[in-house]
Amino acid sequence: MRMARLREQYRTRLARPHEIPTVAGWLARLADLVEQDALTGLVNRRGFDRRLEHELTRLRREHGELALVLLDLDGFQTFNDTAGQRTGDQLLVACAGIWSRLLLEHQTLSRYGGDAFAVLLPGSSLGKAADIADRLRAMAPDGIGTSAGVASWAPGDTLSMLLGRAEVALYEAKAAGRGQTVVYGDPTHGASELEAAVLAGELFLHYQPVIRLRDNAVVSAEALVRWAHPRRGLIPPNDFIPHAERTGAIHALGRWTLAQACAAAVASCHRRGIGVNVSVPELRNPGYVDEVRRTLSATGLPPESLLLEVTEALFDEDDPQVVRTLQGLRALGVRVAIDDFGTGYSSLRWLEQFPVDIVKIDRSFVAAIDPRREHQPVLSAIITLCRSLRLTIVAEGVETAEQAIVLHELGCDYAQGYLFGRPVPMDQLPDDSTTPAVASDWADWADPARTAGRSR
Repeated sequence: MRMARLREQYRTRLARPHEIPTVAGWLARLADLVEQDALTGLVNRRGFDRRLEHELTRLRREHGELALVLLDLDGFQTFNDTAGQRTGDQLLVACAGIWSRLLLEHQTLSRYGGDAFAVLLPGSSLGKAADIADRLRAMAPDGIGTSAGVASWAPGDTLSMLLGRAEVALYEAKAAGRGQTVVYGDPTHGASELEAAVLAGELFLHYQPVIRLRDNAVVSAEALVRWAHPRRGLIPPNDFIPHAERTGAIHALGRWTLAQACAAAVASCHRRGIGVNVSVPELRNPGYVDEVRRTLSATGLPPESLLLEVTEALFDEDDPQVVRTLQGLRALGVRVAIDDFGTGYSSLRWLEQFPVDIVKIDRSFVAAIDPRREHQPVLSAIITLCRSLRLTIVAEGVETAEQAIVLHELGCDYAQGYLFGRPVPMDQLPDDSTTPAVASDWADWADPARTAGRSR
């Protein structure tokens, strides 16, 4: 509508040349429209990002402070579905009006997308920004809760790094019960240290083989990241990956891991798949599918050779973006696996609704196998369920030949664990034609010549 009015004004003024504005004037007005949200009149995401980038450029030259607040309306989708889109739009307009009046002229409020708002606070400390966030939340229209995430600028920050920390804080606010303000911690530690480790070459990957139980063939490998810290020594992934997810460093770590694993798989000359772990925060990123596509193109790895492994925690996500990302990955030809299956508390109905290809049974179920018992009811039920859904099954944590035999007889397709090989550098993985060094009774039992005709 605004563009139509501008065109009409232009046609009208053609008859009055003295009133025709300059080209620069028209371009300025058009630029304003491009960076303005049509519903609320606030700056949109494009305009906000431009202003934020301008402030970051200024801070690289000068000393100063900058903080960012992300606001999200709690339960807005349910409100919209119940009250109707028109009422939902009115609520967004009301929030925009109230919050705009609470901010100073040099502070920018943006409708960042959907029911998300962003506030740019030049010259504000982390504490001051948290106070502003609390005041904005408190003044939200009656009947709607608001969560807020706050982060501040640190030297060396890019736009995505600062936004990433604010997003982490916002997600933590929602995870903590919503209706809260969460301030991201000291920006000079945690995330920045791990991101620096990526650049310094302190991280490396080891690969654990996955074998096909029917013939003992190595069919793929899972990439597992390790951190050789210059002062603390070798840091296990359980000690830094959860922190990376909280701080936003998981995005840089994930990009590095994906690129390294794909390149290593291509360089190995083996026709086997490669598994890479991916976190829920990465799946929330609308650009993640494009990142994967670019990595596959750059390394030359076929999409069907890549397996992205996500934990069962994603079942607890009520986020349409996660589902869209999984669907986009499947459309790309990439396979998706649910890792550590059976450890969560989510409903089994999600297993059918989420677009996944493979289920990796948690090691705790494998450890509970008692070969002296004729039946393994829990494990058998999981395998039967997965097969009924036509999902490929991988058992994790296989350490004994007896466990491998029971899994094979129950109908499990593949296995992974110390019985078949510990995580090693890619060039130390067994060749496709080489049987891993395993217990002789399992190797003999799994010999295709010896197992011909044996029932599963």
